[in-house]
Amino acid sequence: MSYYEDKFKKLNKELQELQRYLSEKVQHAKDDGANRNYIRELEAERYALHAIYVRTNGIILNAPRNGR
Repeated sequence: MSYYEDKFKKLNKELQELQRYLSEKVQHAKDDGANRNYIRELEAERYALHAIYVRTNGIILNAPRNGR
């Protein structure tokens, strides 16, 4: 595995962890009755991370294999 593939997979794993963290934070905010705008902001951040995750996953899956 190349250096860049390793870095890409590490980034992908970190994005998964951040998504999980934000999901938990959104749930706690909802349970605690936090301000609706704060919850929307957290949900927007979670959605943005999800979009980045999907795009990077697509790049990993669709990358040329160089004869592999």
